[in-house]
Amino acid sequence: MTPEIYENIISTLDKEQKPLKLSKVKELAKEGGSNWSQAQLNLLFTCMDGFDVEIGEANPTISLGQRSEQEELINAIAEIVTTNGGKPIHPREVRRQLPSKFTTSEAQIKALVRQASGLEIFGPGLIRASR
Repeated sequence: MTPEIYENIISTLDKEQKPLKLSKVKELAKEGGSNWSQAQLNLLFTCMDGFDVEIGEANPTISLGQRSEQEELINAIAEIVTTNGGKPIHPREVRRQLPSKFTTSEAQIKALVRQASGLEIFGPGLIRASR
């Protein structure tokens, strides 16, 4: 499974806001070019943190589990960068636009961006979507 296929599955789970049947997850993977079996996908999501797998039936369901505060912060940063129209943005401006539930610093924002897939530090410390 490629990172692109994985990201597509995650984004679909996030958009749906409800569990998906494992057969649907397999369809998504297959559409992206993966030849993983349903059993392999079940094992992957059962072993990974951040997912809930309900196995009480013939066709298990997969859902996103509780996100950590750090994951929520990274997602909020990504959302701000995305809504900036693709232009690089200063960490100070990201911090200003973050919801009030987040208490953070510019240094922490930069550190999280360095760890996050899909974001990067550009030029004189600006943040943009990865290319």
